Amino acid sequence: MSLSRVAIMTLMVLSATCFGTTHGFAWRLFAGREECVSEYLPAKHWRHIQGKYPKDTRKAQVQVDIGFLVTTKHDVEDAKANVDFGLYSPANTLLKNQNGVTEGELDFTAQADGIGPWKFCVRVSGGKLLRPSVIVDITYFSVNFDDVDEGFDWEDEDDGHEDADVDKSGLARHDQIVDISSGLARLDRYLVNVTNEQRFLYARTVRHLKTASSTLSRTYWYYTAVYGAICLASVSQILVIRLMFKKSQKGLMML
Repeated sequence: MSLSRVAIMTLMVLSATCFGTTHGFAWRLFAGREECVSEYLPAKHWRHIQGKYPKDTRKAQVQVDIGFLVTTKHDVEDAKANVDFGLYSPANTLLKNQNGVTEGELDFTAQADGIGPWKFCVRVSGGKLLRPSVIVDITYFSVNFDDVDEGFDWEDEDDGHEDADVDKSGLARHDQIVDISSGLARLDRYLVNVTNEQRFLYARTVRHLKTASSTLSRTYWYYTAVYGAICLASVSQILVIRLMFKKSQKGLMML
């Protein structure tokens, strides 16, 4: 038992040393309250959407990504520590919702009906005896324009230098630059997805480790109390028996 506890604590220390804090954004949520976290579409993405869809920006599709975990105030798992959540667009349209969850990862597209705020709202689940408060940990939350097939605005500006000595045959063409830009945008998107996934998995792993450590600690103290009670009962029984024998011996001597 002691070796398992040492192994768990060692792994937690190494994880904290290598990755730092586990929380992206966390707060304590009390029962009976609904609280929201907001995110905005980057201004450059919104300008690009307005330029591409000037009449109706809802024709554009944005990518919404969010990952979250729910724990007790001691950062451990509990079947009763769960929440109901809803994700809303800037037009207050309900995009996703679910009840009684302890964690979640959302990755979907939605209509671009505004730059923001995109709101993620949570409340402690009702309907049964639950904990009075929980910790909600948002590991990542982002909204981005999902169209990476075209580069963002390219502006040909005159830098004031003459092109007399420039060999234009060796320069990249505009379509080549756009291809490179699109490839870099896709690569950046993939790297962001990998980073978000790693943050979520790391936070969930730390939560599992803390839960295992807490369970091990409670089990250790429980069995310590049980064994202590057994030893105390045994000692008490021996003392009572010896006292009874002493009283019986005194009675025989008086006779």
